[in-house]
Amino acid sequence: MYGHQAEGKIRFFYLRKVAMEKEVKYPNEEITVVWKPHLCRHSTLCFTQLPDVFKPAVRKWVDPYGADSERIVEQVKKCPSGALSFYYNKERKE
Repeated sequence: MYGHQAEGKIRFFYLRKVAMEKEVKYPNEEITVVWKPHLCRHSTLCFTQLPDVFKPAVRKWVDPYGADSERIVEQVKKCPSGALSFYYNKERKE
């Protein structure tokens, strides 16, 4: 029985590590916001400064249609922990 308990603990820690390293992506037509929950330090900058996009009380808490893409990019860049990032879905046409 002890072997099964140890095996269960190892499995638990492995699954926890995998879950902690996940990324959640929120795309719109222009950009995709990426959230890495394991890095988040809950500074509150995102939802206090751009509440139409970042809504922690709602499931799927990032609404990539809540503001224009450039405003979202500006806010994401302010994330002190690096939990929020973004990428452009297509090459920008200047």
